[in-house]
Amino acid sequence: MIQREIAGHIALQGLDLTYEVLGHVARSDGEIIGLMTESELAGRPVQYRDRAKVYEALARVERRGLVFCGAQNYSNIHILDSGKVRLTNLASIWCFPNPTTREEQGARHHWDVMESVFVALRARARKGVWHTLPRWSPCGRRICNEGIALLPTCSPMRDLSVGHILQDACVVERIRRRKEALDIVRRLVGSGDRKQQGASTAKVTANKVSLLVI
Repeated sequence: MIQREIAGHIALQGLDLTYEVLGHVARSDGEIIGLMTESELAGRPVQYRDRAKVYEALARVERRGLVFCGAQNYSNIHILDSGKVRLTNLASIWCFPNPTTREEQGARHHWDVMESVFVALRARARKGVWHTLPRWSPCGRRICNEGIALLPTCSPMRDLSVGHILQDACVVERIRRRKEALDIVRRLVGSGDRKQQGASTAKVTANKVSLLVI
């Protein structure tokens, strides 16, 4: 998934539609598990008045031979104070070199979807539209679509956002067991005289390790 996110950023380079990538998030072994970007709190949710801007942004994406399949969840489309559009969840950027296929997919994922979105936004514009934005807040707080200004933090540091991909629960559990097994081996080898421990220690160690790593 993270490879698709990176590919999405690369595919949209030069269109001024993405949050700036500042670096990769990597494990100690060098494996890349996420991206660090400028803060997504810089943007706000889409409103009906943004209709022309969003359509123009999606048209630019389509002219490059791409389709933003994440448009169906319009919380993936942000508007900056400057009026510029920012797209998130770029793993949903797909390339369709065939013009006919691209037109069909664009109609499905861009124009049909956004038409429904803006019809709903227009109907509810007077009373505001509420969104739950888990990508913006770890507690999933609700932010009103109308008249809300997201203020910058007091920190002098530049706001950052970090996206990462969670591993499958089974993989995480396997890694935890292996780490615990290694800790047991280190404790047993480091405690007492090795000659006194002898074969009994080796047997206990083998039994505990085998139970943990399987």
